[in-house]
Amino acid sequence: MSRAPSANEVLATVARLARIPLDDLDGYVIVLASGAEVSGVLTNAADESTVISLLARAIEHRSVAVKELEASHESCP
Repeated sequence: MSRAPSANEVLATVARLARIPLDDLDGYVIVLASGAEVSGVLTNAADESTVISLLARAIEHRSVAVKELEASHESCP
């Protein structure tokens, strides 16, 4: 029987997958999907409101990235 990874092991794995220093990571929300459907959410957040807040911030960051991408395409001939 194998043991479940510790919270610190999961955090270290997530940091490694995200290619960020472990010291720069406090928490995570990972959305699991199949096609366009959400099949699960993996998180170490304390409660659902924290999950929603983190997802909202992620959407905000991604929308800025999309705007920058669109602006760079508009400047191309």
